[in-house]
Amino acid sequence: MDKKPGTLNNNILAELTTFPHQGILWKIIDTEINGKIIALSSNCYLIHENRPEPFAFIVGDMNEDLLPRVKDSLRFFKRTFLYCHYHYHPLFIKDGWNIHPRVKFSLQKNIEDNRIDENLNIVPITDSTIFSKCQKYKELCTAYGSETNFLKHGKGYALCLNNEVVSECYATIARNVAELSVATNPNYRGRGFAPIIISHLIRECNKHNLLVEWTCDAFNKSSLFASLKLGFTIKDYYIMLGIELE
Repeated sequence: MDKKPGTLNNNILAELTTFPHQGILWKIIDTEINGKIIALSSNCYLIHENRPEPFAFIVGDMNEDLLPRVKDSLRFFKRTFLYCHYHYHPLFIKDGWNIHPRVKFSLQKNIEDNRIDENLNIVPITDSTIFSKCQKYKELCTAYGSETNFLKHGKGYALCLNNEVVSECYATIARNVAELSVATNPNYRGRGFAPIIISHLIRECNKHNLLVEWTCDAFNKSSLFASLKLGFTIKDYYIMLGIELE
């Protein structure tokens, strides 16, 4: 059954503070706008995003008997990336899940406001006219339940060239954490547009004293290099477990 926000016990909440993806987790826990909390047992919970290929989290006392419930709860998603305590990794590996190492970055400094080409324009994603042109439009409409919900509860900026969105960056914000994600139009990759829009959103987050975090796959060299170039530092390494259920 679904678990309503605010009813998780203190031990579960304390364990969740040690997990990666704090922005995503607390956004779901506090609002359930972009995900769900499912009680697998009296002291084990599955928390997942509503994205087509979501991040999911298991917190509490997991055991082998709960594996069918986990897979059944995630059956609507083509592929899922799951985080749980490493003690439970053997259960999932034996069940056919794969290991995906990831890197967690943090940013403790301000980023200077650099001038951009006069043909480029940065606009907030606050209306359907600009949002509908974005690469992540369908994904975010699904995650938030509707276009209206994203425009009301989400945060993002688009970098435009001649009225075309060339790169976009989003922040999932909960409590004092802003977790960033970026997408660049395939026709404009490799031209340095992503760092421009990421830097802009970081500056906006800094205005509100938010802790900015970024994660990526450990084998994604372009994201790794971009993160370090922007001034992020490596904070931790962790493992997600992945499976395709279709």
